Amino acid sequence: MARSDLTDLLKFLETFPPESRVIALALRDWVWDLYPKCNELIYDNYNFLAFGWAPTDRMSDIFCSIAVGTRGVMFGFMWGVELNDPKGLLAGGGKQFRSIRVPDLGKFPKTYVKGLLKQAYLISLERLKGKAQTPYGQTITKSISPTKRRPGMPKRAAKMKRERHRMPDDILKALEANNLFEAFGSRPPYQQNDYVGWITGAKREVTRISRMAQMLDELKRGHTYMKMKYNPKK
Repeated sequence: MARSDLTDLLKFLETFPPESRVIALALRDWVWDLYPKCNELIYDNYNFLAFGWAPTDRMSDIFCSIAVGTRGVMFGFMWGVELNDPKGLLAGGGKQFRSIRVPDLGKFPKTYVKGLLKQAYLISLERLKGKAQTPYGQTITKSISPTKRRPGMPKRAAKMKRERHRMPDDILKALEANNLFEAFGSRPPYQQNDYVGWITGAKREVTRISRMAQMLDELKRGHTYMKMKYNPKK
């Protein structure tokens, strides 16, 4: 599967709260933009979902990962203990893994973490010792747990604080121009807020335009939210 095939990942994410799904998918897009020639390896485990990136198709070569569990979303580094982390943002007490909890995507320090990612990627390449980086640019589901502990998980998940985003003029005009203002208003408040935050959080204009187009398309279809199935209340 390639990056654009989200079939397995979206299925695995279904049992998690919407907040966690939005954060996990946004972080996924960000890493893919930075490392398009690496592979995404997915591990659907007993009580959490994890997917990470590696220059090969081996778990041992993963340099960064995203984990979704009962306490929200974590962004981690397989060899975190070897990273230069002057701000001390990485947490963990194990021999190698370190991570950052991500309760609010708007406060995730992308610029700083991008530097940590570069270090982690170079460490992963060094460990290959000249071995070929194949395959590349693939999404590979490595394991699927036959049993899950997650069905009741949303009730146990820690409540995450959500930043409220103001509606900018360009989104408002786009909704009105496409006669989708009512469709937007009928969506739950968390979806309205997430769409605005996601679009305004884009660093490049081309990304902002692409995200705007996705939102408009999903509002027209009515049964999709952030590439996930959504069943509106009657």
